[in-house]
This record gives sequence, structure tokens and C-alpha cells, in this order.
Amino acid sequence: MSLTMNTKRRTPGVLFFASMLVLIWLTMITHEAVHWLTGQALGHDMFMQLTRAGFVHDDANPTLLETALVSISGPVFTWLLGALGVWLAVSRKSFLGYELIVVAFAQRFLALTVGTVAGVHNDEARVSLMMGLPFWVLPVIVSLVLFAGVVIAARATRASILTHVLSYGVISIAFTAIIFADGTGPGGDGCGVSLSAIVLGAISVRPLQNAIPATATTISAATTAEVFQRRRRPVPHRR
Repeated sequence: MSLTMNTKRRTPGVLFFASMLVLIWLTMITHEAVHWLTGQALGHDMFMQLTRAGFVHDDANPTLLETALVSISGPVFTWLLGALGVWLAVSRKSFLGYELIVVAFAQRFLALTVGTVAGVHNDEARVSLMMGLPFWVLPVIVSLVLFAGVVIAARATRASILTHVLSYGVISIAFTAIIFADGTGPGGDGCGVSLSAIVLGAISVRPLQNAIPATATTISAATTAEVFQRRRRPVPHRR
């Protein structure tokens, strides 16, 4: 008896990609909500928008530990979402699993890339600095681990090249819309930036101006860690 391996690649239907659009918005909102809830649980007044959440007042005066906890809480949610995706893809051969890990990877990779291009630090980068590491260490590690999860999920579900290409397009459109809607893209208020433009280095970056209220301190992936820089001696920025 000969054994044959099923190598036929699979491409999901239109509903898969439509649901990915919704999933991206939901995960972004939830990611910021986790930041908000963590800050509230620590006793601070917080604000929240589509791509950012933060301490409301300049005199919030969080400790270094509190700042780290609020910064890392959102990514922890995203990491767990990605881990769930890999489990579903491997154990159930589910495209939902592929979808979850791809969205998780795209969110953290985009936060790293936009932050690097715009000269700001994402959540993981701030924690890297607090640990005395170069800003890029933790974000790169997280992105590589999540990308490995994407590869595992893609192989487990036998996702086709077309699935990857269409997913890339949906992700680019969705995150561009989110950044545009929140007005936090490189270039100022209302500036959308597509994932493809970032990867190709085809965007023109100007300093983020008027991106946040003067009375607010932002801690999200799309903005700077002013609370850390103002209240603590900055860790040497090694590039």
C-alpha cells in the first residue's frame, strides 16, 4: 500500500477576507482597550482611541513598573491571539487560526515598522528601553516569533500563494483605514500609510504633529512614550 501526501493548496472564499477586515478592526480596538483597562486597574485616568491609549493628565505620574505594565498589556493580548491562531491552525487545520496569527503578526510588525520610520517607539520598544536594551530588540524578537507562527499556520492549513497575496492586500487596506481614521499616520493628522508603502520605503515621513492632545500622554504602538521619557531618565538610546 502506498501513501500519498495531500499537497493541494487551499484558498478560502470571499467571506474569509471580509471577516479579516472586521477582525483587524476588532483586534486593534481590543488591543487599545487592554491598555486602557490596565491603566484604569492601576488607578489612573486613561483615554483611548483607535490606535492609541494613554494617561489623561500630565501629572498622572505613573511608576516605571506601571508604565511598563500598561505598555506591554496590549501586545500580550495580541501575542495570545496569535498563539490561539497557531493552535487552531495546527490542531484543527482551521483558516480562522491562519487568520488570527496573520493579523497578530501584521499588527506588531506594522507597529515596529511605522515606529522605526516615524522615529517613535512602539509598545515592545519602550519595554526594551526600560530593560536597558536597544529599542529594537524586543520588537524584532516578537515579530520573528509571530512570523514563525504564520509559517507554521500556513503549512498546517496548506494556504495557497493567492491566500497570502489577498491577505496582504486586505491587511494593507484595513490598517491604512485605521491609521487614516485615527489621524496618527506619519505625516500628521489624517495621513494614511499602507503596509506596502512602508515595506517598499515609498512614504515620505514628516514629524508627528498635533497627533495627541497637549494634556495627554500616549502609550500606544503608533505614538511616542512621552510618559517614560519625561518622568524617568531615558535609557541610553543605542542604535
